Parts: sequence; C-alpha cells; structure tokens
Amino acid sequence: MSELETETKTTRWFSADHHFGHHAIMGFAGRPWRDLAMMHKILTLRHNEVVAPGDEVWFLGDLTLGDRKSLLADIIPELNGDIHLVPGNHDYGVWPGKINEEYLKYYEDAGITIHNLQEFLTLKGDVNVQLSHLPYDPDPPNEQPDPFTDQRPIPLPEDYPWLLCGHVHTKWRYSGRQINVGVDIWDFYPVPEDRIIANIKHLEQRMACEEEGRE
Repeated sequence: MSELETETKTTRWFSADHHFGHHAIMGFAGRPWRDLAMMHKILTLRHNEVVAPGDEVWFLGDLTLGDRKSLLADIIPELNGDIHLVPGNHDYGVWPGKINEEYLKYYEDAGITIHNLQEFLTLKGDVNVQLSHLPYDPDPPNEQPDPFTDQRPIPLPEDYPWLLCGHVHTKWRYSGRQINVGVDIWDFYPVPEDRIIANIKHLEQRMACEEEGRE
C-alpha cells in the first residue's frame, strides 16, 4: 500500500494534474492504465482512501480535459472533501484567456471553489506556503519563449518561502524551495498537510547543512 498510509491523520490535502478525461496523459506521464475508465476509477479510489468527506482538498490545476461538463458532473462529486481549485493551464473556463461563464457554472455545480492563480496558506506550525499550478521557472529552463510568463508565481522568500505546485508531472518532486504535489510523483495519492510540513523541515535542515559546508 501507499507510503501515505502511515501519515498522521489530517484534514487538509494537496494534489495536482489529475487530467480526468485526457487519454494521452497515460502515455505522456507513464500512467499504468490502458483506458480512461480505469484511470478515473483508480484516481478516485486512491483519493477517497485517504480523504474524508469533511476534509479540505487543494487541487493545484489541470483537473479535467475533454468533455468538462460531464467530467465535472460525474467524477468530481464522487471525490471526498471540500474541493478547492487553483487553476492550471488546462482548466478551460477558469484559466486567463479561457474564461467562460458557462464553464464556470459547471465548476460551481460540482461544488468546486475556484481560486486565484496564486494563493497563500499558513499551515500548521505557522508554515507559510504559496500555491500555484506552475513552478517558478520553465522546465526545461531554456524554453523560449516561455508561454506562461504572465502566469508564473513570483517568489516571496521573506513571507512565503515555499511553493506548492504541479505541472511538471514526473520531472521532479522537489526543486529548491518548490514541492510538486502532482499525482504522478506521489503514487496517485493526494499529499497530506503533515507530510508537506515534515518535508519542508527536512529540506530546510538539508539546505542549512549544505550552506554550512560551503562556509
């Protein structure tokens, strides 16, 4: 079973890049399923295995592709928790340049709360994080021109030193002060708040040791 099974119970979860309805993502991200029905089933089962009906869930973008009206009506209500969406570039209807009032109603009817492209949360223990679908920089870093220059988060190292994001799928789990919460890098489970906090503390300790080693 998943490494998340041993985590302390929490009421807040983070995830990204489900791509419900997107057949090509199974090849692009190396997902081990042959059809969308199985992908939808496993993603839903793993979500509900750890998320309780009253929990708070933050999806950091790219929730659905394809027939969003049906996907939002049929799949999202099956997911436990109070769903919050920080839009990703594939979230038609709520991404800049793709705003559509009809689609906004689909999200509303599915019980999804739509947020800004960049949001800010204070986790347990006064750990401040920034939320965005996109990481700070393009990947690969030499991608020119960057198609998302205007949508990328601005680093705020003093107030919100850590970024939770998606978009990069399996390219990395951690990069500097960024944590990728996408399903493809977390065994298709959402990530609990306690795990995020523990990882931040571990990464900060490692960064401090590396800095001492350079002195």
